[in-house]
Amino acid sequence: MPGSDRSPSEDSGYRIELGEIESVVARHGAVRQVVVVAREDSPGDKRLVCYFVAENPPSDLVDELRGLLRAALPEYMVPSHFRRPGCVPPDTKRQG
Repeated sequence: MPGSDRSPSEDSGYRIELGEIESVVARHGAVRQVVVVAREDSPGDKRLVCYFVAENPPSDLVDELRGLLRAALPEYMVPSHFRRPGCVPPDTKRQG
């Protein structure tokens, strides 16, 4: 959850604060829950994925979220994938 004590992740030599990314995404008025995870689906292929729950989201919500993130954080901290499941899966909070 935003502001939670999330462990940092290392990606391509950069230190990535997952909680900091979540905090920026949570600033959007439509976002109700957010969890960012560093996934490695195949060896050496790490990526940031943002899972979020939104209420009455605009059609361009993902573009708006990317814009918020790019204005506040370095490009390497902007997730490459955004997913909007019905709810944030509880097990994603422990991946990373």
